[in-house]
Amino acid sequence: MATEDISNQQQGDDNWYSKHKLWIKANIKQRECRIFKSEAYGEDCVCGKSKEDHVQFHENVRWKKEVNTQTAATEAFGTTEIGDDEDEERHEIQFVRIDEDTPFKHIKHLLFEVWNINEPKWILPLIGSQTDDLEIENQMKGEISFLFQKLSTVSDLWILSDGLDEGISEYILEAKAEAVLFEDRITSIGCSSWTEGLMEEVSDT
Repeated sequence: MATEDISNQQQGDDNWYSKHKLWIKANIKQRECRIFKSEAYGEDCVCGKSKEDHVQFHENVRWKKEVNTQTAATEAFGTTEIGDDEDEERHEIQFVRIDEDTPFKHIKHLLFEVWNINEPKWILPLIGSQTDDLEIENQMKGEISFLFQKLSTVSDLWILSDGLDEGISEYILEAKAEAVLFEDRITSIGCSSWTEGLMEEVSDT
């Protein structure tokens, strides 16, 4: 999970994460596949990792999350920046690796108390692939931009996406830039499956 547009207070406090590290480590878990189960075709596990990334190997059992995986305190959280090297302004984001079974009360605390995000009146999910039709693409960009500007004039707005620089998620930064007068009311939250090196890839986009 990743979010941008943290408060100015957070941006200016070099020790901000040290204040919340203990809470994050105590309450936010990450899930790891520990018992290898190969796919029907191929040498990797059902989870996508290689055999060497596991501590046990059971070939003749069905892969189950409850059996093959374990949770532990998350080791991946912090801040990074997104934006091309040619961008005049790069965007700082907060991120955390989080288990899908994390209790809602912990997610709520993370969003509102740790990341200090404003509670929204509107939540707009933007997940999907791009189209090869230029006319439809321009229409889609226009509609997204209109929604950003319209809703952000009323109240705080959350944009939910897969957090990756592909599909219609690419339109988010562009649409936010066009809603510059109310940009501080728009918070982008990306949720994506975790892979090793994910945040390095995101920071280079």
